[in-house]
Amino acid sequence: MVIFETLADIGAQVFSFLPNIAIAVILLLIGWLIGWVVIKVSRKILELVKIDHYIMHEGKSHFRLTKILPVVFAWFIYLVFIQAAVDALGVATLVTVVGKVIDFLPGLIGAILVIVAGYAIGEYVRRHVEDSKVMYSDLIAKGLFFLVLYIAIATALPLVNIDSTLISNILVVIIGS
Repeated sequence: MVIFETLADIGAQVFSFLPNIAIAVILLLIGWLIGWVVIKVSRKILELVKIDHYIMHEGKSHFRLTKILPVVFAWFIYLVFIQAAVDALGVATLVTVVGKVIDFLPGLIGAILVIVAGYAIGEYVRRHVEDSKVMYSDLIAKGLFFLVLYIAIATALPLVNIDSTLISNILVVIIGS
């Protein structure tokens, strides 16, 4: 008799949890749909603005902002809907974990933007130094590009709570020498 009561209690808990699961699945589907639309629309907008033109020079670029930024925007939306779905489930541990991931995002997005801006500035400097056609301009251009990128990375690391003391000290040694 005790076994049947225990099974009945488990069944009641599962059936009482089913609406929460359904709500979570619906929220995830809505988030996925909105994220997909954001990818398509933001990619078109970035292509119309020709944002890649400011970074690329004669087709030389390791990444395209029209491919990266829409995915970043979409994942921000995905994570918001994942948090809403986890809240709908009501599992406290999952709510805490997803909350910590969401709290980490602003620093990560800021770090990505700093690195992308550093890359764009480095490409701009490299391109103009190479176009100057002075002696060793290609070597100087590459050196300046990597220096700007190095500074951008050293600036971005504290935004994701990574100590950049070692990287800053290496930069001081490089500049000093």
